[in-house]
Amino acid sequence: MNDTQLETLDEARQFLEATEAVSFQIESKNTRYRWLQHTLVKFRYLQLSKTDKGLITRYLRKLTGYSLVQVKRLIGRMGKPVVWCVSDELLRDFI
Repeated sequence: MNDTQLETLDEARQFLEATEAVSFQIESKNTRYRWLQHTLVKFRYLQLSKTDKGLITRYLRKLTGYSLVQVKRLIGRMGKPVVWCVSDELLRDFI
């Protein structure tokens, strides 16, 4: 997933409004986890207001295809010393 042109919360908001009827999904689970991790760090999720966190959560749901519960579970792992595992590959480069 190449979303390098999306850098601000306003751009994420505009993207969500413009793609309301469009569905996206990132192919591999490993790719989704890495992209999700990168996106949370890029937008400094832990420092956002509640409203902005909701915006980023919607953005993550839209592009990963995950449910709200799954996205929140993955976000909840942010900042904790855990290793995200997908089959045999370890994803250690979260923060």
